[in-house]
Amino acid sequence: MLDKLAKEQGVNEIDDINDAAKLLFQHSIYKSYPVSFVEKSQFDRLTKWLGGFTTADLSGLDFDGIDTIDDWIMLLDAQTSVRVLHSGGTSGKLSFLPRGTVETDLMVQGWRLLHEGSGADMPPMDEVPVIFPAYRTGAFAQQRMFNRMVETVFGGNEAMLLALDDGRMSADALSLGGRLQLAAQKGELGEVRLSPALIARRDEYVRSMTDAPTRMRDFIDAVAKSLAGRPVAMLAWVGQLYDLAQAGLDRGLSNIFAPNSNIMFGGGWKGRTPPQDWARVITTFLGVDHIRDGYGMTECIASARSCEHGHYHIYPFQVPFVLDPLTGDPFPREGQQTGRFGVFDLGATTYWGGFLTGDKVTVSYEPCACGRTTPMVLANSISRYSEAEGGDDKINCAGAPEAHANALAYLMASVED
Repeated sequence: MLDKLAKEQGVNEIDDINDAAKLLFQHSIYKSYPVSFVEKSQFDRLTKWLGGFTTADLSGLDFDGIDTIDDWIMLLDAQTSVRVLHSGGTSGKLSFLPRGTVETDLMVQGWRLLHEGSGADMPPMDEVPVIFPAYRTGAFAQQRMFNRMVETVFGGNEAMLLALDDGRMSADALSLGGRLQLAAQKGELGEVRLSPALIARRDEYVRSMTDAPTRMRDFIDAVAKSLAGRPVAMLAWVGQLYDLAQAGLDRGLSNIFAPNSNIMFGGGWKGRTPPQDWARVITTFLGVDHIRDGYGMTECIASARSCEHGHYHIYPFQVPFVLDPLTGDPFPREGQQTGRFGVFDLGATTYWGGFLTGDKVTVSYEPCACGRTTPMVLANSISRYSEAEGGDDKINCAGAPEAHANALAYLMASVED
């Protein structure tokens, strides 16, 4: 893919940082495969497409019995060095990004940077249990990172990672959820058909949906009992975090963790109207005086954490670009610039690290009042460009819980049919 793009752009070498601007992959390129590959379980062809994005050799795989996206991802896990990451599919189609095991280890280091930035009184990362109010396993960036963290940081001790659900976030259910959302918008919901593989797993999905309230209650009780008063680390979509906190307060629980806990959230509200007191609900339940959000996407190995003034400081190993949305030309790397956001991630070694988002941002190259001097994305400056450029699939997974729930609800309704 890089070779093709370089030839089209007439780029043979990079002599200046801005030369790389012509070689930033559009975020939509990671879902450029024909959807029929998924619908018809043609995972040999999907693998060949994926191979165009990675230095890993994906030839010679046995696809016998591989009928679902989850099967395909786990096959790659077992037989190759590639660890696929996927998006939430909110635009109607999943994006697939190949990552090597080396990048998975770097994702853990990215979490370490976030952890160490939470304050001098925070215990070392390997002593702080992590709370993840989502599925324990799957192929989201967070799940990949936490899985590797348990192996390398916590020495295999699963008790250091508390997930809301011990099961797997299904890529197939997310794929269906995205198609359902798109079909509903077009008035074509009745034309969506379930594959035999999804029908075979329908009872499993329905049981997951039915048990959700009980799992939430049990999770809150378990967390409050086992980690009361301790410093913890938590990563969550802000809507998840609010729902968890409100459910805990409804059960009479509050101030359950140590004040120096590291609470990270992100992803926005995804169409929900945030309650006016959402921050108070979260901090009261958790027992912290503040929470911080982050800005990142699956294409980046590490996400940026907001500073004391709410700005997102870009790491030195990530080279930012702000491009003119009409011409694609990079703006000067000085002052404040507003335009389309691109990044080259120098941590990438098994895939091309340059990508262009669908985000409109303002980047400042001036020192921040917090004392940091790296380029920063200014607070409240992030918005989206046209839906026609790939939809709201940036690529992050903040919309995944809603898409997953929509898919499970559809499958539950189909039982009655």
